[in-house]
Amino acid sequence: MFAKRTVSVLLAVVLCIACFSGCKNKADVKYEYNGNVKIKTLDSCVLAENDNLRLSWNNDKKGIALLVKSTGKVWKNYRDAEDLKSTGDGTANDAKGDSQYVSTLDVYYQSQNTFLWDLASSNSENMRNKRISAEKVKNGIKLTYYFDKIKISVPVTYVLRKDSLSMSLDGREIGEDGTENRLISVVPSRYLMTVDMKEPDAYIFVSDGIGALVDTQYHASGTKKDFSVGGGNAALLSTSSDSDPSDSAGMRAYGIKVKDEALFCIAEQNPASLLMRVNAGDISSDSSKIYGDIFVTDSDYTMGKASNAGEVRILSDRMQSVISVGFYPLSGEDANYVGMAKCYQNYLKKNGYISNQKRDFSSPYAVTALGGVMVTESILGVPKRSLKVATTFNEAKDLFSSFSKDIGEKPVTRIKGFGESGLNPGKVGGGFNFASSFGSDGDFSNLQESCKNMGKTLYTD
Repeated sequence: MFAKRTVSVLLAVVLCIACFSGCKNKADVKYEYNGNVKIKTLDSCVLAENDNLRLSWNNDKKGIALLVKSTGKVWKNYRDAEDLKSTGDGTANDAKGDSQYVSTLDVYYQSQNTFLWDLASSNSENMRNKRISAEKVKNGIKLTYYFDKIKISVPVTYVLRKDSLSMSLDGREIGEDGTENRLISVVPSRYLMTVDMKEPDAYIFVSDGIGALVDTQYHASGTKKDFSVGGGNAALLSTSSDSDPSDSAGMRAYGIKVKDEALFCIAEQNPASLLMRVNAGDISSDSSKIYGDIFVTDSDYTMGKASNAGEVRILSDRMQSVISVGFYPLSGEDANYVGMAKCYQNYLKKNGYISNQKRDFSSPYAVTALGGVMVTESILGVPKRSLKVATTFNEAKDLFSSFSKDIGEKPVTRIKGFGESGLNPGKVGGGFNFASSFGSDGDFSNLQESCKNMGKTLYTD
């Protein structure tokens, strides 16, 4: 009887711990929306300028413009009448149309009743009287968009720097009721990096793998190029874990070239939340563009299916951190993908992302073994995160040996994601310990010895 009662008590304790651990961050996220905020207004003006750039605010268009002083090029996130394809019928393609074609911010949200995703733009019916609050800040402007119909508000801040324009949003300042609709992602400045699709000397660069150039012109024999690259990593974005997105997300950068001008964008803070969207050869607007879609939440797990929405995605809590990108104007001989690469290299050096550690160039190739990743599973309806092992120490040893044998050249050997949080960012080195799931200390020593016998040092993250 005593043993049975003890087991019951222990089971109850375990369930309580699981429930509280699954909900540990929910109290940190506030779901409230104030639709009665007094809107702050700001007349059109120059917000900030330096020797290189000038940032201006257009109150009529509710948008910003970045002037490159050396060339006179203006990059703006709104569309003038001459930028739009006028049909004269007042539709979305017309300059007088009230549509996302002249929107400076769009949001994707999920209905909590139907679980369907939808889009709302800053010039749509979801915006009551264009409720955009404009507040001047140091070297820039803070804009807050109020979507009263869906009870969501989003603040975006633009700040001029010496060589670039910073655009950021803070997840802690987002307002949403959370009962009827949930915010999924935010698209600020969709039209900042846009080119007329008739322009022959232009292309889009997107960091797809090692990089890709996209033709911006429309070809009658082809189709519109509409795709996305990167995006929020479920393991990195989930607020049910202790980790936030970090710079381990890989290269999140994109750019556009127009004649002797280019604009290059780097995802700087929390780049894992950025989805890069390309829309090239769009005859509805006579333009091609690339822009960032910033995810502020993610799907922790899928719960069943619905006839009207397919898979029902259960959203995690909203991110409680700052997400920012930097726009770097390039001109002359730097207005191309080579100049973009140099810009990215300078950014990495400036911010200490490029290590001074000497690299092993004695081999023509390197092999990296990936350890594991944190995944979310549903146990009795409670989300639980655990480490999913992809490669053990013994398997990594066999992997390196097989490459050396099959190719005939010994590779530079690396292991990554063998810490207690796998590939997910968190504590440095996963808490300075290898997870026991990957093998014993002896297994790791055997791996090191195997690499040493091949004349190679084993590198770790």
